Amino acid sequence: MIKGDYFMGNKATFVDIQLFDLFESSLGKFIPGFSTDPYPELEAIVKRVKANPEIAAYLAKHLP
Repeated sequence: MIKGDYFMGNKATFVDIQLFDLFESSLGKFIPGFSTDPYPELEAIVKRVKANPEIAAYLAKHLP
């Protein structure tokens, strides 16, 4: 299903950013006990997106 470092290949796309948002904010807040452990490939994508320097800078500026 996943081909490369990201969902659609070796470059992050809108899909990867949406996936990051879903896993980092929505699911974690609205589903108690939600874990990405059963989804290691998706968890790895979320970590790559979060580590992106531009996204990390945005998060540092806009999140508490």
